[in-house]
Amino acid sequence: SLGLAVIPSFLLDPDKKSKEDLAGAGKWYTNIASKYAIAPSIVMMLLIMAYSLYNSYMVPFGEELGVAGIGAYFTVLALGLLCSRPLSGTLTDRFGLRKILIPAMIIFAASFFVVSSAKTLPGILVGAIVVAIGYGAANPAMQSNKPIEPNSDTIFIMSVIVYICHCLSIKKINKKEKV
Repeated sequence: SLGLAVIPSFLLDPDKKSKEDLAGAGKWYTNIASKYAIAPSIVMMLLIMAYSLYNSYMVPFGEELGVAGIGAYFTVLALGLLCSRPLSGTLTDRFGLRKILIPAMIIFAASFFVVSSAKTLPGILVGAIVVAIGYGAANPAMQSNKPIEPNSDTIFIMSVIVYICHCLSIKKINKKEKV
């Protein structure tokens, strides 16, 4: 699939700059990173870590509960993401990053508790819908926006809260396994 992803990249029109533009940009090493990109990068890292760890744990979680057909979780999640991601982009453009991202992160954080509390496949599938709404809105909202201004610590704090909720839900699941 990576090979297929590379093919369209050849069709992209690169942003070509003149020699004067390049000379006016300063030394190359002064333009590698922006301090304003640090917070969004950490937010994305924490969101993606929570999401990927969450999904890798679903099959063992389903086996532990004795739930047959746990693969349906991934189907419902994919369909939910297919709907929520495009809608998130439209809403972010219309209302702004903060008005979409913070509720999306709250929903995503809540999804860990919904799934960890589920004991049956229908409960887990409801959790998949909640994940799709939360993560499906948060991820594209972050990807589509410029680096966050210096005084927007709220979004950074929310990403840490989402990750903490993820860790707490895993701890809750691990307690169930010991019983």
